[in-house]
Amino acid sequence: EVMLAHQAQAMKDALTRVPLGLEGQCTSTYNNILGWMYDRPVPEIQRAGLFQEIVGTATQDKMLADEIYCQTMKQLTRNPSDRSRLQGWKLMHGLCQSVCPTAALHEFVHAFLMRSMRECDGSEAEVAEVIRQCIADLNVTAAPDHIDEDEVTLHISLVDASSRRVRAPCGSTLQQLGEITASTLKIGTASDFAFFQVTEGLEAHRLLPDTTVISTLMAKWKKLEEMTRRTSRLLFKRKYMRVDEYLNPGDLTHANLTYRQAVHDFLHYPIHEDLRAILEISARIVFVERAHFRPYVDKGTLADAGVLEQVVPEIILRSHNRKKVAQQITDMYIKIAASLDPGEHRLVTMSRVLSLMQRLRLFGAYYWVGRQVMDVPTDKVSIPEAPKVTCKLNPRAADAEYYVVVDYFGVRFISAGSQPGTLFQKGFLFNEEAVERVLVWGASQNVLQFVVSTVNPAQPTTGRVPMTIAIMTPAAVDIAYAVHLIYSMKGLTDKAKRQLQSGGRR
Repeated sequence: EVMLAHQAQAMKDALTRVPLGLEGQCTSTYNNILGWMYDRPVPEIQRAGLFQEIVGTATQDKMLADEIYCQTMKQLTRNPSDRSRLQGWKLMHGLCQSVCPTAALHEFVHAFLMRSMRECDGSEAEVAEVIRQCIADLNVTAAPDHIDEDEVTLHISLVDASSRRVRAPCGSTLQQLGEITASTLKIGTASDFAFFQVTEGLEAHRLLPDTTVISTLMAKWKKLEEMTRRTSRLLFKRKYMRVDEYLNPGDLTHANLTYRQAVHDFLHYPIHEDLRAILEISARIVFVERAHFRPYVDKGTLADAGVLEQVVPEIILRSHNRKKVAQQITDMYIKIAASLDPGEHRLVTMSRVLSLMQRLRLFGAYYWVGRQVMDVPTDKVSIPEAPKVTCKLNPRAADAEYYVVVDYFGVRFISAGSQPGTLFQKGFLFNEEAVERVLVWGASQNVLQFVVSTVNPAQPTTGRVPMTIAIMTPAAVDIAYAVHLIYSMKGLTDKAKRQLQSGGRR
C-alpha cells in the first residue's frame, strides 16, 4: 500500500512490468517527478525543464506512458502538500494532453480522475479546474478528432513551467492564439497576457508582436534552429504587472498566474534592495506554501541546497550566508504564522505577498543590460532629427553598464552590478506633465536611442530641453518595441512625435 501512495524517497523498481532495458528510465523519470512536484529539492532552473522531459519520455513508448501515469497517480495519492499536489495535477494534465495510456490502464486512469474530482473541496478550485481539463483532454487523446490540415497544434508554456496544448488555424495571429489560449485556461481578461519567445540556452523572454502570424513565426524559428541548433517555444504570461493592481477573485486563473509570475520575477531579481524587505517577502512565500515548507522549517533544513532557492533571490544568496538567511526567514515565518489566521483564504494570503513585492523597484518591469555611448554610427541612427546634445546618465561613470528598465510608467537606467547602498538610478516618465519625460524612441541594430525632455546641467536656466540618450545593447529592438507597446496602450504615440517636432516644449 505504501508503494501506491505519495512518498518523497527514490524508487528502486518500476511500478509496472516493463522490459529490463526500461527499468533505469522508469526510476530516473520518477526522480524527475519528485523534482517537478517539489518532493525532492532541485535547482529551480533544472526543475523548470522537468515537465517537458517527463511528458517527452511518456510519448516515447506505451509501456513508459503507463508507468509514468502510475507514478503520477501514486504521488497524487494521500499527498499532504497542496503545492506538490497542484504540481502533480499539472503534470497529469500534460500527460492527458500528450499521450493516451493503454486500453488496460485507460479505465483505471479515468476512474482515478473522476474520484479525485468528487473528492475536491471548495478550497481547491484551481486543482478542480485542472482535473476537469484532464478528463476532457484524456477523452480527446483517446479518440482524437480529425486533424484539420489547416490547423497546427502548439505547446504553450506557462510561467510555472507547465504547458498547455492548443490547436489553432495556421493563419492565426498571436493575438488570436492568445484568445484561444486564454479561453482554454479560463482567463477572463485575455488582453493582459501576451506571447514571449523563449530560446534554449537564453534567459531572456522576448515579447512578440500580437500581429505576428503563427505560420511565419514557426518558419523563422525553424531557420533559427538550423543556424544555431537552439529551439524556441511560446511562453504565455502577463505583458505588464502594475504596482497598483490586485489579485482578482473573480478571475482565479488570472490571479494565480499573476501571483506565480510575480514570484518568478522575485526569485530572478537582479539588484540589491533592503535585505529585511526581501526576506519578509520570502517568509510570506513560505507561509503561503506552509504545508510544503513546514517540514523544512521544523527540521531546520530550510538552508539546504535547492530549498532556499525556492523563496530567496539568487543575488541575495550570492552575497549573504545562506544559513543566516534561512534562520532570519524562519524567525519571520514563526511570527507571521502566529499573527495570521491559518484558515485565511489562500488568495488573500497571496495578495499580502504581492503587495510587498509591488514595493520593489523593478516590480512588473522589463529590463535589459546596456551601456551608454556618446557617438552613434551613421548606419545605426534610428532618430535622424535627434538633438546633438547628449544627456549623460551618470557623468561620474560614463562607461558604466545599466539595466534599461521599462514599465508602465516610464524608462529608468539603473546601475548594473551595484553593491548594496551604491545603486544609481535615473528615470524618465511617459507622462507629458513630468519634468523629465520620454519624447521619442527608436532602435537600429544594437543601438537604442531616446530623445528625452530634461534640464541640461550646462544650461540650467534654459529649463527643459530635448536631449539624446544612446544605449548599446543586443536587445535594442526589443526595448523599443516594449516602449512602443506601452505608448500605444496609453494613447501617447502621436503626442510624443509632435513633442519632438515642436522642440520638446509644450
